[in-house]
Amino acid sequence: MIILLFWLLQAALISSGCVLPLQDGYVPTNVRYARDITTNCGPDDIPPPNRVNTTERLAALREEMRRKGLQAYIVPLDDESRLRWISGFSGSAGKAVITMDEARLWTDGRYFLQSADQLDCNWYLMRESQEGVEDFEKWIGLNLQDYAEENGQAVIGACAEQLGAGTWLDWEESFKSYSEGIRLEPVDNLIDLLWTEENGRPPQILRDIKVHGIEWSGESWQSKVTRLREKLADSNIYGIVVSELDEIAWILNIRGEGPSNLEILLESPLFQSLLVINQDEIKLMVHFDKVTDELRSHLDGVSIERYETRYEQLRTYFIAQADMRPDGRYIVTTPSTYLSGASYAIYNLVPEDIRELDISPIILMKAIKNEVESAGMMNAHEKEC
Repeated sequence: MIILLFWLLQAALISSGCVLPLQDGYVPTNVRYARDITTNCGPDDIPPPNRVNTTERLAALREEMRRKGLQAYIVPLDDESRLRWISGFSGSAGKAVITMDEARLWTDGRYFLQSADQLDCNWYLMRESQEGVEDFEKWIGLNLQDYAEENGQAVIGACAEQLGAGTWLDWEESFKSYSEGIRLEPVDNLIDLLWTEENGRPPQILRDIKVHGIEWSGESWQSKVTRLREKLADSNIYGIVVSELDEIAWILNIRGEGPSNLEILLESPLFQSLLVINQDEIKLMVHFDKVTDELRSHLDGVSIERYETRYEQLRTYFIAQADMRPDGRYIVTTPSTYLSGASYAIYNLVPEDIRELDISPIILMKAIKNEVESAGMMNAHEKEC
């Protein structure tokens, strides 16, 4: 009965022009097969219209990998569409690894059909949590194991600014379980070396930064910072590096407004920034051309620095902090349910003696809504309905 219904449905769809006829020799079963990019890859097949040809991009990336002595390069999802550029995949969950002879992308069940359409035949789709599909670390470990044993090492490159410290450290341990010679190394962002404005990369469009008034927040930013400092002091912590954009916007009562072409900012009132809070001072790093007199007045007492030089600033700042306050520990945040935490680049800039890898206390603070915030949430839900 199932077979008969299948053929009747297929015939109806073909006659309507909705689908292509089945390939010769196909035998239907009652097993639900997911679509794969191994279809539409034959010489006479018609590829989906939204596929991107990545042949030249992958060849250029592999040439950069050769120059740097890499056996693999990891491209995670990020807010500047780098994964989309190298693979063609535009979903909101995914990560890729490129070796000298393969390119693979992992994504979850929400994007199996989309990724099968968007990935060209240079790529292999790895459907997460499906039977027989190796997870990200296992596939890399198994595929570099022999190379590492034969050559003394196998080097995986990744941009430390794009990966959370917690994720990076977990992957390091996982790769070593396959071979002590497999190393995860911070390298330049190779996609940025290849994808430039000269060959079509759009210039960044950044949001303006606006004050989020007390009538919407229900609590001044000074009060929030005081509460945060008390929580830090209770745990014998001197300060925290706040890298999650929603936490920065919440604790300082500021929001992003206007257009942006950065993926993470498309539907969120956020803005590029980095924040350091300790018991004595606050440093906010943002794009200077977005700093208005109103913002400076709102953030009276906050040192506003240039976002573009954030890593150099942090390096100098924390070297000085380690000398002046060797007992003053700083939280560098771990991944949360939905965000990656502080990047591995930030993690490395805080000296080990004063570094504490831990969950951000701001997550729990902003989870407990005051009356004004609760009313705002209800109003938003009503409008959405």
